[in-house]
Amino acid sequence: MRRPRVLFGIIAAAAVLGVAAGCGSSDDSSDSTTEAEPTTQAEPTTEAEPTTEAEPTTEAEPTTEAEPTTEAAPTGDVSAGLIVFQRSCIACHLDEGRAAGGIGPQLAGMDLTADAVRDQTVDGSAGMPAGLATGQDLDDVVAYVESLQ
Repeated sequence: MRRPRVLFGIIAAAAVLGVAAGCGSSDDSSDSTTEAEPTTQAEPTTEAEPTTEAEPTTEAEPTTEAEPTTEAAPTGDVSAGLIVFQRSCIACHLDEGRAAGGIGPQLAGMDLTADAVRDQTVDGSAGMPAGLATGQDLDDVVAYVESLQ
């Protein structure tokens, strides 16, 4: 009984190898007697007709520009700005920015513009670190410092 199993295994292996050999790619160096038919070239296309230029449009009359504002309108909340100031600024600007003598200068009565306060808070300089407030906190602390002017 062992003999039929061995014979069956050999026949199955031969069949698998035969199928696998038939599935492989053809070799270009094989003895092929058929040649591929030459391809035909497509007919040349005709050129598109030139387009005519569009009629010129009339220019709009210049608009008058509004007078540029020198500073941004305050968008922050002064009381919320005091909280931000107490959290981030009071260590250097004494008495909530009203007194001199700290590491930072007195802010009250210095005629600081909102743009100057915003730029200094964002960019820092002269010992003041940059980025002490961002987003709404920045708007609020700018409004607070503006209230000291």
